[in-house]
Amino acid sequence: MLSTDGIQDHFPDELLQKKLMRNGFWMYFFAFLIAPTGYLIKIMIAGTLSVEQIGLFYSVLGIISILAAYNDLGLTEALQYYLPHYLIDKKYNESKSIFVYTLILQLVSGILIGSGLFFGAEWLSIHYFKNISTLPLLEFFSLYFILLNISQALNSFFIATQQVKRSQGLEAIRMRTVVVGTGALLVGGYLSLTTFTLLWIGGVIVACLIGFLGLHKLFGGLFTQGKILWDKELFDKQRKYGIWVMIGAGTGTLFGQINQQFALYYLGAQAAGYWSYYLSFYTIVGIVTNPLINYLFPLLNELYKKGHQSKIDHLFKLLFIGIVIFGVVGGIAGYFLAQPIAVLLFGEQFRQSGALFQHYAPFLFTIPLFGILFQDIASRGLVKQRVWILALGLLANTIASFILGHKFGLTGLVYAQLIGNIVLIIGGWYYFRKKK
Repeated sequence: MLSTDGIQDHFPDELLQKKLMRNGFWMYFFAFLIAPTGYLIKIMIAGTLSVEQIGLFYSVLGIISILAAYNDLGLTEALQYYLPHYLIDKKYNESKSIFVYTLILQLVSGILIGSGLFFGAEWLSIHYFKNISTLPLLEFFSLYFILLNISQALNSFFIATQQVKRSQGLEAIRMRTVVVGTGALLVGGYLSLTTFTLLWIGGVIVACLIGFLGLHKLFGGLFTQGKILWDKELFDKQRKYGIWVMIGAGTGTLFGQINQQFALYYLGAQAAGYWSYYLSFYTIVGIVTNPLINYLFPLLNELYKKGHQSKIDHLFKLLFIGIVIFGVVGGIAGYFLAQPIAVLLFGEQFRQSGALFQHYAPFLFTIPLFGILFQDIASRGLVKQRVWILALGLLANTIASFILGHKFGLTGLVYAQLIGNIVLIIGGWYYFRKKK
């Protein structure tokens, strides 16, 4: 649909149910398409690469993933928040400008950190990884890191404009390229640590190329008509939002790690192992809940900007009904099936991880509930408030971990985590009700 100025209208008014069904289909289609790729890749490389090589590869990939999550200074989420506002108001200069700001920052920070990885590869191999075999890996991944930053900027644009098929499709294309390439190299007898690493670079190159083509096809009018404004006030607005996103991301990371570190430091390595596999159940839950929860941010952002309060109320009514159903069905299934699932997926030695999840299963509804409330907060631009809620949740979780963890061990940590989540829900609910 074209607006009066000839630029495609990416936020046309339409039935909420229609939008949810269309985008929901693509969210879950790609979620289930992407989910098994990691396992398929590991199965294919297990017979050719050594355990040490696989361990080194995924250790380096883990470092890259952490750096990629923080090096944008929160500007990608700021882009996702402000871009729909400018597009709805037909402020095409501002829309184009904040995307260019984000892309430039991603490129500059990517090149700087990538160069650090490349030139510091030898030092990191010797002093951090304590294995010189990581030297070529780090050199290859320095290029991968730069390309990944470009891909993230493109993906943020598609997320902001609710182009779910393209935002999720880019990740699916990247991972499927690695899967198909790994299979081809395996069959041809060319699979090695070097060729496997090059495949990951190839995957992100393909994703970037397709991303730019999609951007040109959908937003060519915007980039043709819009002008880049080198406006300090415009950039500062985006930067200030991004800083609070960064602080929130760091606080959220601590919130997710405090129990794991407590288990390792006070209860021992074995307890930490049980806890890490207990957290795998959250990954399983996330496969069901995360696609929808992640979509709420751009959807609510649009609805709040347009002032469609009736649609927002109807959406939350549907969401809360869904939480009740999920809490009852998921809670019962989690309580009775947690141990059998743990044994089936991880082996008899991890039955205790399933037993731990049985304690949380009756409160399973809390996981999607605080996720939904936090997306509501984010979609209204309340990033400072989100940080304070996370900080209070972290404080409650930390205190409860010391008290309950010392007294009841891992079971105590489960309830400490629950207490932290309840604090998040209370804070999120406070701001949810405050808008009424």
